[in-house]
Amino acid sequence: MRTSRRLFISGISLAAAIVTLPLYSWRKRESGSCLGESPATDITARGNVPIYATVTGMSTLSIPANINALRVTGYSAAGDGGGALYKKVGSEPSHAGKFQTEGGSWWEIAEGQDSTADMLGAAGDEITDDSAAVKSAIALRSATSRRYLVASVNTFCNAEMFERVIDSGATSNPVVNIVNDTEFWKLTGRVESVDGMGIRDNSNGASKIIISGADVIGASYGFLSDDAQSTDLRDVIISTSFMYSDRADVIALNHFDGNAQNFIVTGNILGTGVGSTFPGSGFGLSVAGTKGWLLGDSIIKFTRSEAIHIEDEQREGQISNVTVRETIDHGLYISRSAESGGQGPSDGINVSNLIIKHNKDHPNHSTGSKVGFYGIYILATEHGSAPACNFSNIRAHGFEYGFNIGGGSAVEVCNIQNGYAKDCDCAVNLAYGATVRGEILATDCPTLVRSGNNSEIESVVTNTVPNAILNYVGTATNNGVLIRHLQFPKLLTHRGGGAEIFDLMDMPTRLMARISMRLNNNNHSFYMCLDAKFDGMDFDIITGTDISSHIGNFSGATLINNSGKLALRVISTTAVSAKRLIVDIRGDIYSSKDLLAY
Repeated sequence: MRTSRRLFISGISLAAAIVTLPLYSWRKRESGSCLGESPATDITARGNVPIYATVTGMSTLSIPANINALRVTGYSAAGDGGGALYKKVGSEPSHAGKFQTEGGSWWEIAEGQDSTADMLGAAGDEITDDSAAVKSAIALRSATSRRYLVASVNTFCNAEMFERVIDSGATSNPVVNIVNDTEFWKLTGRVESVDGMGIRDNSNGASKIIISGADVIGASYGFLSDDAQSTDLRDVIISTSFMYSDRADVIALNHFDGNAQNFIVTGNILGTGVGSTFPGSGFGLSVAGTKGWLLGDSIIKFTRSEAIHIEDEQREGQISNVTVRETIDHGLYISRSAESGGQGPSDGINVSNLIIKHNKDHPNHSTGSKVGFYGIYILATEHGSAPACNFSNIRAHGFEYGFNIGGGSAVEVCNIQNGYAKDCDCAVNLAYGATVRGEILATDCPTLVRSGNNSEIESVVTNTVPNAILNYVGTATNNGVLIRHLQFPKLLTHRGGGAEIFDLMDMPTRLMARISMRLNNNNHSFYMCLDAKFDGMDFDIITGTDISSHIGNFSGATLINNSGKLALRVISTTAVSAKRLIVDIRGDIYSSKDLLAY
């Protein structure tokens, strides 16, 4: 076809000037259906694909038998967005991306292109109901999605991987391997391992790795980065992805050389397998020897082992806005540093807005009980290698200990603000030497505190009646546990016949505190506040500090030492049946023996 210079410049026949279009002599043809015509043999010899105007009207056309692929420039009108490549098939396709030409040949949208609703006749004008076209386009994309079997894929720089790949089943073989000096590699597809890892890094110097909007499934690890080759992996973002491990950790950042740094793990859903066996591993996230890391805005659906495992020379770590829906081991485990193995001490980490739920009834549980499983588990050594952890808004549900705070001769302070233990055998366990600042709330915890020697906790509050306040497991020859604030309810029943005495707790070894109590009984109530001290022998109420008030028939309320029990003496002429007496003690309360069991 010849094009005049004038037409070429004006753009009127630009398409014809750029490419020589195939022309056919049709047995039957609608006007304008084909953009040109030439012998079919010429087209086949040059490997060209004929181009037609629209899908609409193709049923009236007869396509030469030796043509196996064709293009249309639109669905209802040329250029309306419905253009696509079609291939000839032997029978009618089961999806909507098809048409039939005269003579009975079927054609379907070819794979390797993003099918859209426009290709299936959608108007996209916000007037026409395009429901059928949109649904068909979604179904078509699903039907034509392909999976690629690979031995292993090595990454390389400045590349994006969006394919769906599955490994060939080689044991421990990663589907994707991050190699030395990989820089700026992005995964947005699906990676699935039959018997190995999803993604592995043991490179030296890889950086700017992005896993976003992906689906990573590992038979063992989902994503493993370790120091087998002294990895210097850095600047990694794992976001808005589905991450899964069948037999090991979902995400493991095990950098014992301490060179890897800058990891953001946010907006993901993590989970491990729930098979019939109970392996010893299966963390949601494991971090060791890593500098600068963040776990945030994520859900951990289920883990066979600890949901979050932190250890060994990790630095500048943070956890924020994470929900652990089920774990059959510890929730958050912060381990000592392996200093004997040449590792330096770890930094304390900041943790906020963390919910952890234990599932002792899961069929894979090793013991079927809460015993030995803790919501927050901080294990320090005598070097104080799990120092100064800060916790805020932490909820632990269904463990033996809601909070298990390790000890040591030089352990640093652990700060807990708005810690909450629910349905735990014991709200908090303090190893010898452990110190906790802040407040722990407890609900449905039979015992509030379990403690060894030289431990200290600032505040423990419960709104349900516990069976015991303190289970002291230290020695009597050393300082026991120091509790600065203790609030608990006591169910009080008064017969209404005058003065009665109610034991509250065993008298501590030492006491210097302000004690307040309150009770409401319909229209009758009393409140009392006083300062008291106990030196191990004599119990005294400090003169001038007694503040009390009562409504109705309560009167004469005071505290006494009732043969080694801190007790309330109260007079009432009205019977009181099982009402909640709230006892609030603020000061220094030492104990070296069990407190009263209700």
